[in-house]
Amino acid sequence: MIYTLTAKEFHGGMRTRARLLRSMRVARVCLIVGMVCAILWIGLQAILLVTGHSEDVDGGILAGFVAGVIVLTVWVPWLRRRSYRRLSEAMGQMHVTLDGTGVHGVGKNKSGTSSWAAYGRYVETEDLFVLLSPDPKYCIVTILPKRGIEAPADAERLRAVLDQHVQRVNRR
Repeated sequence: MIYTLTAKEFHGGMRTRARLLRSMRVARVCLIVGMVCAILWIGLQAILLVTGHSEDVDGGILAGFVAGVIVLTVWVPWLRRRSYRRLSEAMGQMHVTLDGTGVHGVGKNKSGTSSWAAYGRYVETEDLFVLLSPDPKYCIVTILPKRGIEAPADAERLRAVLDQHVQRVNRR
């Protein structure tokens, strides 16, 4: 396979990993609940201001909640996309081969081999194969975009090699 990962593919691979981790799912639910509560609180404060109960509104706390919502919904995703884009540029074009001994990769600034023992499972998405460490506590992730596969038959061979050496995990 020959490819250059895009920021979207990095995001897809990391999102796939996060979906498999219980702690990440719990954190996501907590973040969503917290955001909903913050937005409801901001709405309540706006209603109090509009109806003439401004003495009940603490401007500093309101500004903090508004700033927090903006940071979590705009700035954090922007930072994540920027870091993925920078990682993609730093890695450059990758040449990856999978065989009976493991995953062999050569990139712009590095080359290396990981044995199959480093990977205990993989997930196939619409656009990616995401190889993951056997222990969820470790962040060993190899993202293989399907667009790097040259022929449809190569995709079947890749799937067969992966199935032979690591466990396929269904997406949740």
